[in-house]
Amino acid sequence: MHNIWSFLTSRTKKQKRVIGIFLLIFFLGIFLRTYHFHDWLMIREDQSRDASLVSRIVQGGEKWPLIGPFMSYSGEGAHSEENAFHIGPIYYYFQILSAKVFGDYPDKLAYPDVFFGILTIPLLFFFLRNYFTRSISLGVTSLFAFSAYFVQYARFAWNTNLIPFFVLLFLFSLHRLLGKSEKDRWVPALVFGFSFGVGIQLHVITMAIFFITSFCVVLFLLKNQSLRWKEWTLIFLLVCFLNTAQIVSELQTNFSNTKTLLISTSKNNPRSLGTLVRNDLNCHMEAYAYFLSSYGGNRCAYNLFDISTYRINKNPLESVVSLVTLIFSLFGSLFLFRYVRDEKEREKKYFLYLVIVYTSIAFFVMLPLSRSHLSDFRYFTSTFFVPFLFLGFLLQCITRRFPGMIRGIFIFGIFLFPLYFSHYQVLYGQFSSLQLKKQTCASHFTTLGELEPVASYIAGNTTGFKEVYVRGDKDLHVIFFPMQYLLGKYGIQAIEMKSTLEVPDKSVPAYLISCRVGWRSQYPYQSIDRFSIFQINSER
Repeated sequence: MHNIWSFLTSRTKKQKRVIGIFLLIFFLGIFLRTYHFHDWLMIREDQSRDASLVSRIVQGGEKWPLIGPFMSYSGEGAHSEENAFHIGPIYYYFQILSAKVFGDYPDKLAYPDVFFGILTIPLLFFFLRNYFTRSISLGVTSLFAFSAYFVQYARFAWNTNLIPFFVLLFLFSLHRLLGKSEKDRWVPALVFGFSFGVGIQLHVITMAIFFITSFCVVLFLLKNQSLRWKEWTLIFLLVCFLNTAQIVSELQTNFSNTKTLLISTSKNNPRSLGTLVRNDLNCHMEAYAYFLSSYGGNRCAYNLFDISTYRINKNPLESVVSLVTLIFSLFGSLFLFRYVRDEKEREKKYFLYLVIVYTSIAFFVMLPLSRSHLSDFRYFTSTFFVPFLFLGFLLQCITRRFPGMIRGIFIFGIFLFPLYFSHYQVLYGQFSSLQLKKQTCASHFTTLGELEPVASYIAGNTTGFKEVYVRGDKDLHVIFFPMQYLLGKYGIQAIEMKSTLEVPDKSVPAYLISCRVGWRSQYPYQSIDRFSIFQINSER
């Protein structure tokens, strides 16, 4: 913590220049994460469900929840909220506090996501400074600040979006607990307790990784007779306090949520151990490359160990990218083990050891989960910092072998510029689509700015009705829940039609929202941006 303060209060000319570059990166990162934040906010079923819950709580209709969002593919039987494992409610609490301070509306509920997303930028810089020089830390941090993936995931409300910040805070404070003298450990202990208490409520994956990592560190401290019971007692009490609601819920329900988690972990995986290891390695390496470059899709392809992937006549660019991904992860891992072997400075050695322990635990936690329906890269954000560390190792190796001017040209031209350009292409495409209001029709990501005029039109056209049938066509099936929430703000209950053109009650207004124009000759309609809103129970 002292290092952060000394950096911010530096007086020398060189240090002021570094601070200037740091602030430029920071403010550009803020701009990318907040530009047109309201209109371009993604809102889907999860966001609509959470927003409805928060509204009821803020308006006094419900008490603060004791448990948080449910985890997909947990529990047994049919996939539903009732029989799934629920994480802690801290994410809901962040949203409720934001709603009380700024207002009860979807963009306000996403303020915690953008806030922690922005704070992750400087935190990553200080995390990297545990081992790298300022120049390397700045260069690597700038890539994270401009990463299209992390820009996107800071621009809407989802509990997993907070994981990068609390992972870094967890590791940063844990490293301070390992390396500081007794009198300097109280602040790191408080920060660690906070990050631990919040992080285990963001996802079951971080919960498992945080618990196992902390247990390993405690064993290490006991072995070296350096465990300070006062600090760890404080950590334990703070974690319990932050998880009080979940503890109360477990006591009230005879630990039903814990039993559900145990059922989930005891499920047999039909895949062999070799297949799971291969899938796990594939996904980690693919995710690392995507976090660093934003190139390709955001799901695992499971093809890095498939020899057919590297046939140039198949797809030259994809073959080269797959090969680079494989080589980058391999050399990054080799650099990590080499530097931890050669490092003489105690705190830096502890830092590298902590990274190895944490990432190894993350790999084994993800091993039984290495299945196709868990192939989205968001499941791997608990180790998002690894490719940035690997890049730092590579840049450090280059800086030690080449002189100043040649080194700068080589690093920027070969490594950084292609990555910046890749992020620029993705961000330009995303922002252009959002600016032209065609994001919802071009993908399954519905945005607040596109849906608000539609909800306003339906509400204004159904005066005197408390109910209305609503449905999106086959390309817009995800539109119902956001529309249900937005129409609820007008005091109108939206009911989903089970079939595109079948209205159960002809006396109730019914609307079909489509990006197509096929029914314009049959039903009255209103065009709003890219949408056509058809009045299904009225014929021309």
